Amino acid sequence: MARENDRSHSNGFGIDAWVFIAMFVGYGMVYHDTPAVVSIFFVFLLVYLFADQFLARRYEEMTKFFVLTLVIGLFIVGATVGAILLRRASAPHQFVHDGLIQTEQATQFLLSGRNPYLEDYTQTPMAQWHFEIEGVAINPALYHNPYLPFFFLFTAPFFLLSNALLGWFDGRIIFLPMFVAVMGMLAQWVTNRPKKYALLFFVALNPFFTPYLIEGRNDVFVLFWLVLGVHLLRRKYEWLSSVAIGLACASKLTAWFLIPFYTIYLLRPEATIFKTWLGLHTIRRACRLLPLALVVALIIVPFFVWDPATFIDDVWNYQNGTSQFAPYPIHGYGFNILIKQVGLIPLGAVRSPSEVLQWIIGLPLLGLLMWRQHTHDTLSQMWLGYAFLIAVIAFFSHSLNDSHIGFILTLFVIGILTNEDVRSLSEVTQHD
Repeated sequence: MARENDRSHSNGFGIDAWVFIAMFVGYGMVYHDTPAVVSIFFVFLLVYLFADQFLARRYEEMTKFFVLTLVIGLFIVGATVGAILLRRASAPHQFVHDGLIQTEQATQFLLSGRNPYLEDYTQTPMAQWHFEIEGVAINPALYHNPYLPFFFLFTAPFFLLSNALLGWFDGRIIFLPMFVAVMGMLAQWVTNRPKKYALLFFVALNPFFTPYLIEGRNDVFVLFWLVLGVHLLRRKYEWLSSVAIGLACASKLTAWFLIPFYTIYLLRPEATIFKTWLGLHTIRRACRLLPLALVVALIIVPFFVWDPATFIDDVWNYQNGTSQFAPYPIHGYGFNILIKQVGLIPLGAVRSPSEVLQWIIGLPLLGLLMWRQHTHDTLSQMWLGYAFLIAVIAFFSHSLNDSHIGFILTLFVIGILTNEDVRSLSEVTQHD
């Protein structure tokens, strides 16, 4: 039998191999001062490329699966467990991100009956965490909790259980299984093996995402609920899907930008004229979003009522630089940094007039993307619309951090590599 008939790729490398190469370059730049990590990674890459080009299909697939599993096990799971143990052996403020420390402390405040938005964090391990932003002397997060309540509500039972069994707690005990679950769900969305492995390699090795997972940033928490929501939607569990998306929205404001596209996909506006669609089964269709709305309200409203001014100041004002006390500085990699670097805004500025571009560019873009979702009504388009919208909003926002870029790139790749056909009218009418 000819070699070409026994292989998945007969002409050059497959897309999975190219993505693996790109991720190796990215990881090599991140871990260039840790030669052993780069060396082991390089060996895995060579084995994978050899399998792609020289092994018969059966052995190629076995080898690739083994390498993929080993890479995830060592460079993500193993590295995260190692960081947890190093923190445990040193101090609560070391080998961890301050956002995770804050969530852990907010959980303790909640369990003791104190408002996590009203308390400050100056007497917690977060105060010893190494904070470094040019022109800012004290970590402003010591006086603000920017995360929505579901973070510490979900953390609370695990915090109690871990302390009862182990005597200590690290939030990555939650994040790591969520990451593995995300990989498992995404693997089921793609049947083409090279595309599936390309997707998994990117999500697992994105140098703007997984290094920050290892240090305890919470983007994977939101990604888990979003992916779970779409996974349930793919399996026709619409109400459960709506609950999962609601939990994502009750965790972080960035999840809210998915709602327009999720709504269009879920409500299936097949009518050509939008006005006509609004008149057809409006109430029955809108009920599909009821679980999402109820979940968000039940989680957020009690904390808002507890202390409205403090809640708004922490969750909204702090992050866009309008808080009257210790606002978050202009920081990151967005448009504001560009004009800051050329001296158009002063070094210590906490607001920039350029943020009006979020509205000037974002609103027309939202309309365009919603129309695109309406005319190309696929889950892939939902991910891409969400990614484009949040990318533009984030770029012109007060701050665009490195992990935000990684989150956005992950959304794009999910949309690109989990593409599907436009939903047929027969499927639409079947649900009505």
